[in-house]
Amino acid sequence: MNRTVASCLAPVLLLLATTVPCTMASAQLARAEGVWNGGAEGEPVLRVRRFAPGFWIIRQGKRSNPEAPFMYLIAGRDSALLLDTGASPTDGRAVPLVGVVDSLLATLDAGRAWPLLVLHSHGHGDHRALDTALAARPGTHVVPADTAVLVTAIGLASWPDAPAAPIQLGGRTVLLLPTPGHQPAHVMLYDVRTRTLLSGDMLYPGLLTVRDLTAFRASVARLGHFAASHTITNVLGAHVEMTRQPGRMYPLGSIAQPAEHALALPPASVQWLAKATHDAGDFIGRVRHDEFILGRVQPASTDRPSVHGMLLFGGDRVFLSHLPMSRTPHDYQLVFEAQLPASTLQQYRRDRAAHLNELYTIEPATQWVLPNTIRLDTVFRAHVYRGHFERGGVRIASDVAVTVREVVMFRKFETADRMQPTAWFTVGDATERFLVHRIAGRGDVDQVLQLCPGARRARDGASVLLAAGTGSRVGTKTPLGVICRVLYTERADLAQ
Repeated sequence: MNRTVASCLAPVLLLLATTVPCTMASAQLARAEGVWNGGAEGEPVLRVRRFAPGFWIIRQGKRSNPEAPFMYLIAGRDSALLLDTGASPTDGRAVPLVGVVDSLLATLDAGRAWPLLVLHSHGHGDHRALDTALAARPGTHVVPADTAVLVTAIGLASWPDAPAAPIQLGGRTVLLLPTPGHQPAHVMLYDVRTRTLLSGDMLYPGLLTVRDLTAFRASVARLGHFAASHTITNVLGAHVEMTRQPGRMYPLGSIAQPAEHALALPPASVQWLAKATHDAGDFIGRVRHDEFILGRVQPASTDRPSVHGMLLFGGDRVFLSHLPMSRTPHDYQLVFEAQLPASTLQQYRRDRAAHLNELYTIEPATQWVLPNTIRLDTVFRAHVYRGHFERGGVRIASDVAVTVREVVMFRKFETADRMQPTAWFTVGDATERFLVHRIAGRGDVDQVLQLCPGARRARDGASVLLAAGTGSRVGTKTPLGVICRVLYTERADLAQ
């Protein structure tokens, strides 16, 4: 090792020498992994923690690259496997990954030249930047993140529906499971010895970007079948972007993450991902879970422009709920928190206080395509009505700016959806909390209920099950409180 490389590795090796070995249970790992430094001043380019004998976690520092990807080195008796090679440094410092890998393997056997197989969780640039440096290492085989190459190199029967393929390292087996959807060549690895799932960018505490929803759903199902026949003790992903506050993440590109979520997710996260993906349906934008956020990259819609009226409710916090129909281009359920101009908000609140039993709606001032228009922080103009804007409502404000603050639910109706009378989700807070029925589509009911003051606090968008028929009964107790008022009920528009 030359002096320059040794100097680069010094902070990494010091950390390695002082790190307590991790045990295999997720809770114990969460305690043992400590703080990864989260972009703190002076953090090293790479940090290393020994997870188990012959198994190391390597993280690139956020000051080296804000993506701060995790890499994993697993050694058997005969050879070793490295998953991912990191991101290009943005701070000008070299990333001494080759030297770190050699130093770690030398702790097992300093006298041998270790054969190394390099794989990628997927093909995005923040996971393969050091490929060229690794390829120049003697005895190293770098497999590109390409589906055709993977099928041949790993011995998969086909892509992506083949059973998990074994990779033998000598007394240690790692299974490769195809999981496209985030990226076409995405895979997960499973270390049989530690029962650890390396889940890449498909499952980690952060924004799980879905680029192909059909493929992603199929991969979630494939992962579920795998988990049913393989005990999973730990789930380790490729990034950490969530905070310790449930459902909240740092802005993408953040350098400092002083209170970031632990790297490890529990085994139940596989089921959480399956439920979240199922409940989200043909979703648009983002769907929030306590431990991760589903974010869909979606092509522009080909719907025709139309007027998309919305129910307006809430006082301290204002929400809008799209008034859907079962036919295109109105076949979407959309609920979001909105911001109105201060003068309009005061006017609406005064009118609402004087007409306690009235509903309020808005009518967009122009026609537009719903999924192409509703985005976080976008603005559209609309008229505000007391009553239904198409059924004799009284206009109380004209041509006001409406800003999208946070989307709670946005999904397109699917023909395979089944009506679920017990499926509801919440919006609001302890001051004003509302229950909104999850609409399946044709023949269902659009309904918004208000809970009595003092309702139990729940995160916006949290799902809750109510007994069938609850939506029509004021005074019924729910898991979050008592129903005080039925704000809105509509069946006819969804019956067509």
